[in-house]
Amino acid sequence: MGNSRTACVFGTLYARVKETYMNQFFYIVVDEIQKGPYSIEELNKENIKRDTLIWSEDMDDWKEAKNIKALEEILKKSPPPIPVKSEKPLKVEAEIIKNKEKKITPQIEVKVAKEAKEAFVQMRYGAIIGVLSFFIFYFGIYQVSKYDNYDINKNVGDHVAYGINSNDFPSPFYCNPSSIKHAIEKRKEIYTKNSIYYALITFLIASGTLITIRYVSKSVKWIDETSKKKL
Repeated sequence: MGNSRTACVFGTLYARVKETYMNQFFYIVVDEIQKGPYSIEELNKENIKRDTLIWSEDMDDWKEAKNIKALEEILKKSPPPIPVKSEKPLKVEAEIIKNKEKKITPQIEVKVAKEAKEAFVQMRYGAIIGVLSFFIFYFGIYQVSKYDNYDINKNVGDHVAYGINSNDFPSPFYCNPSSIKHAIEKRKEIYTKNSIYYALITFLIASGTLITIRYVSKSVKWIDETSKKKL
């Protein structure tokens, strides 16, 4: 008796709610386009889904269809969303990682290490050439130490400087002891920096040239061997 009475009460309430919505018109959003207005009977033909956005005059904002009581009967006709399983994407991701790991085999790592080692050997030869070029620039071309033992007090007088060649200096100077002393120190500083700079340039050029020659010779050898293979 009690159960039937309760069911009757809920049925009456549902009928009133539905009757209220029967007199209303609804707007829906399909593919980001607003459509409507529709009566509740017309919505039944629009194949709405549980997450379809719906609005009517008595609503403050858009609501999903599943949150509107009057649409419960309509939504029962449409299936629920397909459940998303995370197992397959995880398996695919694991396969991608596994395939990447397979590409870098121990054999490839050894081959790369050997090539890097050979490149460092060529750079070592380039460094030796760079050091030799430093001595050539320092002692040969610039003669940086030429005036290290020059006796200023003995060789410099009034407007006269014996044993000084002005072409050996990067900038002009006055013919007096203090000016010549400064010029000798400045000359040594500038030409030492120049020797280091050109030695570094020589090292880079030599290393790059040696590495290039090596790989060009390997390429020529590979082309020659490959061209002789029979298909």
